[in-house]
Amino acid sequence: MAGTYAELDTRAQQRIMDEVEQLAKELRPDVVREVGEAVIGEAQELAPVRTGTLKNSDFVDDTDLADKGQIVIGFGADYALAVHETHPTRSRFLADAIKRFLPTTMRKAIRRALRRTS
Repeated sequence: MAGTYAELDTRAQQRIMDEVEQLAKELRPDVVREVGEAVIGEAQELAPVRTGTLKNSDFVDDTDLADKGQIVIGFGADYALAVHETHPTRSRFLADAIKRFLPTTMRKAIRRALRRTS
């Protein structure tokens, strides 16, 4: 056969892919937690403040979820949902924080986690 070619050892490729998958599983809980903390921090900055109760009721819960790449963030004040949905100037503060900061925060957290493994 004319031209240049190379045979690739697919077993070596699979080993590398397995290592990448394992690394992702190991890093996932820390990355998810870091992202949750960062996004809820941004949401705190966007949340309306009258007494500070809403802003201080934030939570990040990764119990039994971080290994799956999931986390629950929110505000626990009794009136948090009502304020989030209906505040005249600051409605959707949590949703906005997620939309605005999640992609960038995720990339930065992954990069930091990868540097820690080097």
